[in-house]
Amino acid sequence: MVNVDAVRTRAEEKLSPPVVRLLIATVLNATGTGAVFLYLFVYLHDVRGFAEYRAGLVLATTGIVTLLVNLIGGSLVDRIGPRRQMYLASALQALGNILYLVARREPMAFAAAVINGAGFGLFQPANGSMMTSLTSGRQRATVSAYNRAALNLGVGLGGVVGGFVVDKLHPSTYDRLFSYNVVTFVVFSVLIASIAVPARVDESHLTVDRSGYRAVLSDRFFVRLLISDLAIALGFSFAFEMMPGFASDIGLRERVIGLLFLASTLVIVIVQVPSVRLFRGRSRMRSLGVMNALFAVGFAAMLGAVGRSLTTAIVLIGVAQVIFGLGECVLGAVRQPLTSDLAPPRLVGRYFGLAGMAFQTGMAMGKAIGGFLLGVDHRLLWSVALSVSVLGVLGSLRLDHRIRPDLRLTPA
Repeated sequence: MVNVDAVRTRAEEKLSPPVVRLLIATVLNATGTGAVFLYLFVYLHDVRGFAEYRAGLVLATTGIVTLLVNLIGGSLVDRIGPRRQMYLASALQALGNILYLVARREPMAFAAAVINGAGFGLFQPANGSMMTSLTSGRQRATVSAYNRAALNLGVGLGGVVGGFVVDKLHPSTYDRLFSYNVVTFVVFSVLIASIAVPARVDESHLTVDRSGYRAVLSDRFFVRLLISDLAIALGFSFAFEMMPGFASDIGLRERVIGLLFLASTLVIVIVQVPSVRLFRGRSRMRSLGVMNALFAVGFAAMLGAVGRSLTTAIVLIGVAQVIFGLGECVLGAVRQPLTSDLAPPRLVGRYFGLAGMAFQTGMAMGKAIGGFLLGVDHRLLWSVALSVSVLGVLGSLRLDHRIRPDLRLTPA
């Protein structure tokens, strides 16, 4: 006898051609981002000679601008549509990378950070809006998982390739990374042009909600969720953006750092999509509590790597990266689909704009705080990161009793 529910589930999980094109574009675009992202701190500090806290401030500037522009991007995408906004975002990010390529002094690096941040801030709500428009409610957890897997596959591949291309003793090798990243933004824009966006959100069918962000801020649970996102974002910033600087400080070469970063990427690519089934029918907020707990364990491993031999440190950092990858799988299966489900159709862009702003606030704080602590004491850096993740566990569990009953569980 045919299991109707199983057949329906398989049909709903089948990706449409527009979603497949968007995922391919995401992988290609992310390879350039990964090639630059992983080594930008090392580039600014070791190649351009910026003090560690100044390099951290440059990275934090990108985060601060991103969170500010997220608000504009969330409102703008509800007016002009996700495709046009992605074009604009790609152009800004390409320009930012060109400026990094020619930056020799701090003012130019900060200018590049500002322009990159504006591009990121426009891209995030546009990407979320397009993904929401191309999927139904029951598909969103699966498509979100594929999206994060595609993003991490691209970033991981870019990080590994970058590790074999760049050498801080030969500054000109970094020019190749920034140039490649510029090319990926152009290719991404071409691929986006081929995606058929449904009429209900395409550029010529948009309606403007005059209540704006007031309507979003009246959702009290969503506002509390954004506060809890700060702990998640801080954890991400410490885990992925401070690891290369820490590893470089203790004597690891770029290609080793790239391979360590690949450990978390492979976990995400392999586990992300199957993890969706694991969390179906389970409490969303408790699942996010599990994610924060995994990050706490990872930071304990990073703390254990301080003062050890290089071999022991490499093993512990590798273990931590694997654990961080497992934690990010939970985020992909649970968090982004929740924003889509909470948002009324007319406010999807604004919901993603505020969600992106909260996440970028935490990321910016992590870059600034982490960059400072990295230059002060490695043990203190990872102890602070561990404490933040423990607070994240407590915050997620408290929200389990405040979420709307119909949204408490991940759709089965």
